[in-house]
Amino acid sequence: MRDAPSPEASGYPSAPALRRAEYPSERVWQRHFAGGPSLPEIRRPNLIRRALDASVRWASVSGAPGTGRTTLLNQICAELALEGESFHAFWTARRAGVAYDALFRGGSRGLAGLARWLDLRAAENPSGTFTVLIDDFDLLAPATHQAALEALLEAVPRLRVVTTTIDPLSAASIRLDDRRFMQFPADALLFSYEETRDLCDLVLERATSREPRGARRLTEDEMRAVFVATRGFPLGVALAVDRIAELGEWSEAVFAQQMQAVFAHILRIQSLAHRRSGFSELIETFSLMPRFTLQHIAICLPGIAPDAVEALEAFPACDTRHQTKAGEYVWSEEFWHAAVQRNSMKTLARRELAVKLYESNEVGAAFEQWFLAGDLAQAEAVLRARFLTVYETLSPEVARGVQEASSARLRDFPLLRAVQMLLDPHASREDLRVCAENLSKLGAKQSATAPMMLAVRAAVLARKRLVVAAREQAERVLRELERPLEEEPDDQTLFSRAEAALTATLALFACGTIPHGMVSLPHAGGSVFLGYRRLLAQQLLDRVRRAPTLPEPIRRLPEPYSYRALIFSGATCVREASAMERVDRAFDDVLGAVRRDAPAEGSLMADIRGASGYPRIFGTFVEGLGKLLSGNLEGAMETAYRAEAPEPSATVLRAIVLLASGRERDALSQIESIEDGWGERVEADRSVLRASARLRCGRLESARMALLQAEHLPQTALVQALTYLTPSDVDDLVALVPSFGPLRTAATLAGALGSGETLGEGNEFQALTDRERLVLEELREGLNTREIAEKHFLSINTVRTHVRSIGKKLDASGQAEMLRRAEQLMIFQRPLAIG
Repeated sequence: MRDAPSPEASGYPSAPALRRAEYPSERVWQRHFAGGPSLPEIRRPNLIRRALDASVRWASVSGAPGTGRTTLLNQICAELALEGESFHAFWTARRAGVAYDALFRGGSRGLAGLARWLDLRAAENPSGTFTVLIDDFDLLAPATHQAALEALLEAVPRLRVVTTTIDPLSAASIRLDDRRFMQFPADALLFSYEETRDLCDLVLERATSREPRGARRLTEDEMRAVFVATRGFPLGVALAVDRIAELGEWSEAVFAQQMQAVFAHILRIQSLAHRRSGFSELIETFSLMPRFTLQHIAICLPGIAPDAVEALEAFPACDTRHQTKAGEYVWSEEFWHAAVQRNSMKTLARRELAVKLYESNEVGAAFEQWFLAGDLAQAEAVLRARFLTVYETLSPEVARGVQEASSARLRDFPLLRAVQMLLDPHASREDLRVCAENLSKLGAKQSATAPMMLAVRAAVLARKRLVVAAREQAERVLRELERPLEEEPDDQTLFSRAEAALTATLALFACGTIPHGMVSLPHAGGSVFLGYRRLLAQQLLDRVRRAPTLPEPIRRLPEPYSYRALIFSGATCVREASAMERVDRAFDDVLGAVRRDAPAEGSLMADIRGASGYPRIFGTFVEGLGKLLSGNLEGAMETAYRAEAPEPSATVLRAIVLLASGRERDALSQIESIEDGWGERVEADRSVLRASARLRCGRLESARMALLQAEHLPQTALVQALTYLTPSDVDDLVALVPSFGPLRTAATLAGALGSGETLGEGNEFQALTDRERLVLEELREGLNTREIAEKHFLSINTVRTHVRSIGKKLDASGQAEMLRRAEQLMIFQRPLAIG
C-alpha cells in the first residue's frame, strides 16, 4: 500500500496518522480457529470494481461482523495501490480518533486548507480523484467528523469516500442525493458456492502444510453441506472448514455462537443513541423472539431506518425456508439456540418486551416472552383470557419448550398443562381427562374468563372423541354468552368473550354440527388474529346456514395467522365453506339450465357426488344418504340414530329414512321436533319433508300450505331438499303447487332419490389408525412428509411408515391415488380424532 503524499506543499501540517494507512490486524479472530496464522482471503474482483467504477461520491458496504467488510476494504486499498493511486484509510477504533482529528482539525487552515490539499492530490492521481476509505464508519465516526466529511465532499468535487458499516447507510443520512450515493445490497458480501469452495481449498492447503497427515480434502457433498449450513457467511465458512480440517467435526451451532459473540462485542462499543435506530439494535431486540413480523418491528422499534429492515432479509441467521406468512422473520434453529443461551439472564428485558407486546394486542408474542422469562403466573393469566390466540399463534420453537417443561414445574398452572397436553398428538386419555376436569373447575368460578375455560374444555372433550359431551359443553357456552353483561366490559373482556364464542363454535364444527340460533359471531375488535379466524368461521357458518346475505366468494387469504389449530383449523374452514359453495353453485347451474330450457349434458352434479362434494360438517348426513341410495335401509337407519350424530342433520336424516321406509307419521314427528333457528338450508329441508309427509298422510291442504310458506326460501336450498324424495313424491308435491315445477325439473337433473344414482360408495376398507388418519388429513392439506413431521413433532421415518401403511390399506400406489380412494370411501366424512 502506498503512503499518501506529503501535505507540506499545500501548507497543511503533517500528522502521524496521515503518513501511512496500515492494514488492521486479524488477531482478534484467532481465538475462533483451531490453528493457522490468519483467515485466508478470497479476492472479490467484481465487488472491488463495482466500488471503484461507480459514478458516485460515496460507496457504502454494509454487513454483519464476519462477512468480510474489512477484507474487502483491504483489497480495494491494494487495487488502488496497484493503479498508482494515492488514498487514505482509517481502520481501528484506537487510531481512528487520532486520524480524524488530524485530518479534520489538525491544521490552522482548517477544512479549507485540507480541501485544497485533497484537490491537489486528486489532480495527481490517474483517476483524477482522491479516495478516503473508512472501516466501521457507523461505529467510529462521531457526528462532528461526519459533518466535516460531508463538508469536504461539497468542497472537493474530486473526492470520493468508500465506507464499511454494520448498519446500512442511506443517502439521506449523509445528506447526499441518491445519484451520488451507492449502498451495496446486504447480501453482496455473502459467498457464492464457488467462493465457498475456493475458501475450503485455501484453508485445507494451509492445514495440509502444517500437518500433512492430519488434513483431508472435503468431498463435494461436504462442501455443499458447509455452504448450506453457513449460508455463505464468510466467517462461518472458515470456521466450518477449519473445524473439519483440524478436528474432523462441525456443528452449525458454532456459527451461531460466534455470531452472538461478535454482536455482543459490537454492542459494547456502539453508542446507545446509534443502537436505538440501527440494525444492531434490531438484532439485539428480536433475538429475544424466535419469530417476529413487520408489525412487531413497528411496535418495538418505531423509529428504525427502513434500510436496517431491508438488510434483515439477507442476514444469514434468518431462515426464510420456515416462514409461514408474509412479513415474518424466523431465526435459524442454531441461531435461536445460541440466542436463548445468551439471553438467559435477560428476564427484565423479556418482561418489558412482553408488556409492550400485550398492550399492542400481540398477546401470543407476549405470552412467549413471559414463558421464556420464567414468569409462568403471568403466562397462565394470559391463557385464561386468550387461550385460542395463544395456542394457535404459539411459535413452534416455544411450543417445543412448553412440551419439554416438566409436569412438576407446571403443577400449579393448569392452563399451561392443558397447552402441553393439547400440543402432544399422543396425549393419553387420562391426561385429557385430568385436563378437562381442571378446565371445568376453572370455568365454574364466576369470572369474566369462565366462558373461555369452558369453551376450551369443549375442545378437549372433542379431542377425546366424546362428541356428545363436547357438543353439549359448547352449546352451554354459547347460551351463556348470549346473556347481557351487568357492567360495561373492558376491551380484554370483549376479546375473551369473542374468543370463547369462536372456540365453542369451532368445537361444534368439529363435532359435525352448527350453532343453534347464531347468525353471526361476535366481532373481535382490533385483534388481527381473532378477526382473521372469525372471518373464516363466519364464512363457513353463512354457507352451511344459507344465510340471506352471503359474504364475498370464499378465497384463501394471503397470510395464515396461526401455526396450528386448537380444534378446527382456518384452512378447514376455508375448505368446508368452499365445498358448500361448490354444492350451491352446482344446484344454481342446474336451475339456470332449467330456466334457459337448456338441459345439461350428463349430470351437472357429477362434481359434488361422493364425500368430496359436501363439507365434513355434513359427514354423517351424507354417509346415511349414501347407504339409503344404495339400498341399505338398515345401515341408513343405524347411521341416523347414532348417539353422536349431530343435530339438526341427524333429525333430518331420520325423517328421510322413515319416509323411505313408509313410516310417514314417525317421519312427521321427527320433522316437527326440528326447532327454528338452524338457518334457511334446514328450514327448506323441514318444509319440503313436512309437506311430503303430510301429503302421504292425506292432509293435502296442510301440505300445500307448508310449500306455499316455503316459497320465500332460496330456490337452491329447496331443490336440494327435493332431491331427498322419490320422483313420485316430488310429482305429487308439484301437483299441489305448480310453481314448484321448475324445481322438480332441476331436482330430477340433479338426481332425485329414486333415480338410481348414489351420493357415495359404501365400500369397506381396513380401518386407518388415528395417526394414519391424521397424516392423511395433512396430505390432503398439501403438506409434505417433512412438514407433517415438524408440525406434529414426529420423525420423518415415522411419517413415511404411516404413508406406506395408508397406501397398503387403501390399495393405492401414490399420494394422488390415496387421496382419491379416501374420497371414494368417504374416509374424510367419518369420525376422526381431533388433534
